[in-house]
Amino acid sequence: AHDASGNAFEAFGAVGVVLPEEAADLAVELVRSFQRGKIGAVLDLFVLFDRAAADAKRYGSPWSTDSVSLAELLKGAYAGLAVTGFWRAARESIGTDVALATLAEAEFAHWRHETAAAIEQLCTCGELTALGRRFVDGMASSVDLDLRASD
Repeated sequence: AHDASGNAFEAFGAVGVVLPEEAADLAVELVRSFQRGKIGAVLDLFVLFDRAAADAKRYGSPWSTDSVSLAELLKGAYAGLAVTGFWRAARESIGTDVALATLAEAEFAHWRHETAAAIEQLCTCGELTALGRRFVDGMASSVDLDLRASD
């Protein structure tokens, strides 16, 4: 349902979402969209990668068959951290509903895997500035915590 939402980067915090049938899907879209808005603001304020060099390259996307720019890979990975966090919290608070617990566990594993794959590409891309490397290293630490928590 990722095509059902969008951000207006000029209007921080504004998100357009088609109302999904499931509450969890709405929560995921809001978390994901708000996170993409936050990373958009970060990229407006700080130089995290060599934009000229990065614009010439495309990167494999864990969440799409299309290749993406480094900026899109970074935005997707950053959003993925928040969605992974949402599903981590959901799986820890579901209680005895087996169907919801199974869904939360599967979604957590899916988002953690895709986010880790994107962050791994970011770590090896060679286009990050020193600040960008620190930023992505922080993202990687968060994914590492999720990997250890699921073992």
